Amino acid sequence: MNYALFAESEYLIKKTLNKLLLKLNEHYESEFIEYDGSTKDFSLDELLLDLNTFSLFNEHRIILLKNPLFLSAKGSLSDSETSLFGNYLLKPSESATLIIVVDQFKVDRRKKISKLVMKQCEVSDLETLDQRDMEHIIERDLKEHHFSMDHLAKNELFKRMLGSFENWESELEKIILYNKEHLSYDDINVLISSNESDNIFDLTNAVLARNLVDSFNVYNQLEIKAKEPIALTMLLASQFRLVYQVSTLLKQRMDNKSIASELKVHPYRVQIASGLARKYDSFMILSILNKLANLEQNIKNSTIIPEIGFELFLVEVCQA
Repeated sequence: MNYALFAESEYLIKKTLNKLLLKLNEHYESEFIEYDGSTKDFSLDELLLDLNTFSLFNEHRIILLKNPLFLSAKGSLSDSETSLFGNYLLKPSESATLIIVVDQFKVDRRKKISKLVMKQCEVSDLETLDQRDMEHIIERDLKEHHFSMDHLAKNELFKRMLGSFENWESELEKIILYNKEHLSYDDINVLISSNESDNIFDLTNAVLARNLVDSFNVYNQLEIKAKEPIALTMLLASQFRLVYQVSTLLKQRMDNKSIASELKVHPYRVQIASGLARKYDSFMILSILNKLANLEQNIKNSTIIPEIGFELFLVEVCQA
């Protein structure tokens, strides 16, 4: 039997793949082989050889093919390779199970090889997790392990995980090891990693709110993480650009899901930007974006010391 798992969520892929592997291992003593189909070194001939060769030490062989580029719009197989792989899918080996996993790109379903995979494999076409799904999974997992938390702690946990939900299982392990039944905001702040994008969102929010103290606090945290002022300027400009674009599209009555698809950015980023776009005037956002463009140019031209330039930008905007 051949299987194919398609999803944009690494978490969904991991969960579904683990269930499938458990099911297969109930029936066989299996050897496991993994191929990365996204690398230049990937060889279809080697894959087919492994699929058609009996395992010396186990009765069955499970072969995982991750992100084969020939299923994407950019990758391709020769006619002979398409024929060979297609023939295998039509008559798979009884001593091997092929599992194709795609979570790094969209499958080009118009291609002949993609149509063969869709037809000859048992396909799990998994939907992307939205915010409610993620929050439900987090609450369910915490309840299963008998953890509770106050409202502030829960909101902070959701905020930190929604941008990097694929790390939830490892973060849950830390909470379990921490072994404290009721979790506070401070516990979450200590235990759960904050990612760079969250810091940039926080800085964007503080600047728009014209909160000088919070702006400098977040800036200092980013400095500790060795972020150069020029890099921060470009990251912040990127975030303000997104907020302005989202503001424009919201005025066209587009919803967050459609905006994420239109701008080709993660739904979580659109969700955060949408909240800011609804709260603040688009002319104010554009004005700050212009100041960031000037700051970036001055830093690149060495007409200002980067650290001083960024700090002056924060003071100017927050005290305007």
